[in-house]
Amino acid sequence: MTTLALCSPVDVVEALATVTDPELDEPITELGFVRSVTLDDDGVEVHLRLPTAFC
Repeated sequence: MTTLALCSPVDVVEALATVTDPELDEPITELGFVRSVTLDDDGVEVHLRLPTAFC
């Protein structure tokens, strides 16, 4: 038996808000590192923006 879990992009962003940058100790959502969140039948796709070119 399979259970289907439904969520929205807002739910994903709320979950990502609990992820902190280890150097800055701030949520990645507040730092502007989350570029986009897309949900479709295949799953969730999150695009991140890195703070510097060498990350």
